[in-house]
Amino acid sequence: MAQVQVRFISRQPGVIAPETPILVPIELKRYGLSEIVNHLLGNIPLLVLEKPVPYDFLIDSKFLRTSIGKYLEENGLSTENLLDVEYVDSVLPPTPAASFVHDDWISGIAVHRESSLILTGTYDGLARLWTRSGDVALSFQGVHESAVKDVALIAEDEHRGTCFTASMDQNAIEWTFDTKTKSVEPILRFEGHQGSVESLSLNVDENMLATASCDGTVKVWSISTEDVDDVEVQTDNKKRRKVEKTIPNAKQLLSFDAHSGGALSVDFSATHMYSGGSDHAVRCWDISTASNISTMNSEQTVLCVKASRTNANALIASGHVDNAIRVWDQRGEGGSLKLRLDGHSKWVSSVSWSPTNPYMLVSGSYDSTVRMWDIRSTIPFYSMKTGTSEGDMPPPKVLSVLWADFGFLSGGDDCKLRISEPKNPQ
Repeated sequence: MAQVQVRFISRQPGVIAPETPILVPIELKRYGLSEIVNHLLGNIPLLVLEKPVPYDFLIDSKFLRTSIGKYLEENGLSTENLLDVEYVDSVLPPTPAASFVHDDWISGIAVHRESSLILTGTYDGLARLWTRSGDVALSFQGVHESAVKDVALIAEDEHRGTCFTASMDQNAIEWTFDTKTKSVEPILRFEGHQGSVESLSLNVDENMLATASCDGTVKVWSISTEDVDDVEVQTDNKKRRKVEKTIPNAKQLLSFDAHSGGALSVDFSATHMYSGGSDHAVRCWDISTASNISTMNSEQTVLCVKASRTNANALIASGHVDNAIRVWDQRGEGGSLKLRLDGHSKWVSSVSWSPTNPYMLVSGSYDSTVRMWDIRSTIPFYSMKTGTSEGDMPPPKVLSVLWADFGFLSGGDDCKLRISEPKNPQ
């Protein structure tokens, strides 16, 4: 039986096995390697009474998804090599926790760390604030004349805050709310697009909102109520003009002709702004100089872009109509494609990075699945089915996903907000 020398290493605090190289059979896969690590860590009772604690294994910063022998063969190595194998806690599959029924398709989801409330936007032109127990705390209505496509949320505390809604009626709205007093007030209108507003993103530190529209533009606005342009609607009254005040117009700071065709997604990172569109491009923008500093081209329409907030390497994920996720590295001149993730069978409509793990993200697709990925592997960790076809109806499309501190949220054309909770903290 062929063997190879392996040195097990760990970067996790408090989980350290002896790093003395040992010989292991090359046919071992993840389960067999987990047994060895459990033995090295002294988890003997676990081996006797139940299954070993599961671990995942990385070689050269890539997850091992085959036997060690297969890895040696694929990488042109022999059993004479010494392998450093890193072990990490295995990510366990999430479990369904709740499902909140809406009146129409769910196209946007947002949460905020200062609150347990969940904000959703739907095709009936409404946004709703939900409690974790499934009750509607507030509805935002009476302003938008068409579907709400995206939402964002700033919570001051558990009851008060500000939310933003983007709509197919070519406008975005800023609202204030208080769940204790049941008050909702639209305080700013972001008006100026000539097409559906498909996406929005907040830069709270700079007091800015970005919107992306089917008219091909990306606009940046002030979200301060001190920076407004009053809208005046004039009507004749006894041959004199009467001025009626409406929702104030937010101050537009910048406007970019971002994409030929539609601008379908926008997202702020810590330092830049990113947009994606029907011209197959992901573009990086410098707000301070009002310039496009790089363009990363793909082969297909970009439906969504998200910048990692926890990754110092400036990684951006994008979802496409060729069913693929692309991960871009903004370091270096012009940016570059770092990785392509294949697994979905239909359009990838939404992506969301883990709020704590710089390697992990979740994706939603028209194929009715939500998939969890680690970019150190090209194979999804888990695929969660959100529904099945009923009669002549196709399976539901996932239109929006969000990785929150407390789990995964998804929504789509089955009108259900689904919440799944991870079995172990990320």
